[in-house]
Amino acid sequence: MLRRKYGRENPSGVEVFTNVGVHGCDSTVTINLNFSAGLSSTISDAICDGESIVVNGTTYDASNPTGTEVFPNVGPNGCDSTVTINLTVLPAATSTISDHLCYSDNMVVNGTTYDVNNPSGTEVLPNATANGCDSTITINLTFDAAIDATVTNNAPTLTANQSGATYQWIDCTNGNSPISGANSQSYAAPANGLYAVQVTVGGCTETSSCESVSNVGISELDKSIITIYPNPSSGIFHVAIEDQVDALNYSVTDLGGRIIRNEGLSNSQQFNIDLSTESKGIYLLHVHHASGVRIFKLVLR
Repeated sequence: MLRRKYGRENPSGVEVFTNVGVHGCDSTVTINLNFSAGLSSTISDAICDGESIVVNGTTYDASNPTGTEVFPNVGPNGCDSTVTINLTVLPAATSTISDHLCYSDNMVVNGTTYDVNNPSGTEVLPNATANGCDSTITINLTFDAAIDATVTNNAPTLTANQSGATYQWIDCTNGNSPISGANSQSYAAPANGLYAVQVTVGGCTETSSCESVSNVGISELDKSIITIYPNPSSGIFHVAIEDQVDALNYSVTDLGGRIIRNEGLSNSQQFNIDLSTESKGIYLLHVHHASGVRIFKLVLR
């Protein structure tokens, strides 16, 4: 056993071991040590919060950003390699969308639609920040209660079914223009046409479908003046006028106000309307003649 400790500070020397030979002679040992430099390196990197790297089986992340790892016997002379880890953890980008919407509204975030059936969630936008990290958005939406936008049609009186609201009746045949003073839950139409109501509860507004009113003034109309047959019809409606008129114009619309037929006639007492190419349902015939405008319901079956 060597009597002295040899290392980088004491790389050489002579050791004498007495009476160790086969004949009891001394043995002299000369020590000359050569040291190879060990390998060392440093990992200095930036990672986003939530990311990690693994070095020599150790995980380095936001909770463990620094350390030293030794790889035994990996150098060119069988020496150890030492790696120093210094990580910079970039802060996460997070935000929250908390909003209040009407029942029928929705919001699209990162391609996902959030509505009353899907009011909350989390969206991750990859590499969206200036430092290249992901951005996480938390969505929390609340919605108002649904508004009943249906109407009870007891023509010529129309009644909105939603109570406790603000009302504005509109004229569908006049570009959905508001009707001045028509702000009650019920509305008595003064003339034949198509009407709807805008119902507002809180800050939300829903609009009903257009409702037809076609019986205003019919009680005063001499039914022998204009006769329509057959009605209902499978396609062809015959219109007869008792007295010949010099000029007549008629149009046919669906309940949404779309004009399907529009024609002017002169010196005519009868004409036909062909709706055989239209979908089955209810249509309105608007007849303009000397005594005024009359609206009739056509039933296509």
